[in-house]
Amino acid sequence: MALLFSAREARGFGIPVIFDPPRRVRRLYLSTGDKAISLEIERGHVTVPSGLPPPWKFRLEHFEPTIYTAADLAASRPLVMKELGTIRGMLDRPAPTGVERFTWFLRQRVPPSVTAIPIEVDEKGEFEFRLRGGLYEGSAVGERCASKIRSRIMVNPGRVTDLGRIHCDPVEEPRRR
Repeated sequence: MALLFSAREARGFGIPVIFDPPRRVRRLYLSTGDKAISLEIERGHVTVPSGLPPPWKFRLEHFEPTIYTAADLAASRPLVMKELGTIRGMLDRPAPTGVERFTWFLRQRVPPSVTAIPIEVDEKGEFEFRLRGGLYEGSAVGERCASKIRSRIMVNPGRVTDLGRIHCDPVEEPRRR
């Protein structure tokens, strides 16, 4: 359960908030330890009650979770909330059977990491999912078919990246000896 604090009622740490891309947002959610708190944004600032020591994890639907540390506070850094980007497209599958499950394996070079995102595609093969901004390369893999690796998938915060039609080749079953 989230507790409600307004910036006027709470005396504490005032932090400037920047949204990427710019958005009008009224509240943020802060997690610290076992507490979840809803904080009001007033005049571009959020005020964290003084009884909650950093680090703080800020959350908002459709935005990347962001950790704000004591070092950020001491340096008077703003809290930057980046909206997730959206990837959409259509998988062109051999002999589609209706709704099918796939996993998108997406590799980001900086920082080096691989993200696996399970998706379901409808009868038409359409899909859509949210992902943090960055440059990726990836492939969709299902039980019966898979796509080739697609490079230079640019995901921008708050924007839609349309991959268009992606061809999937049948996956051969391993031969038994």
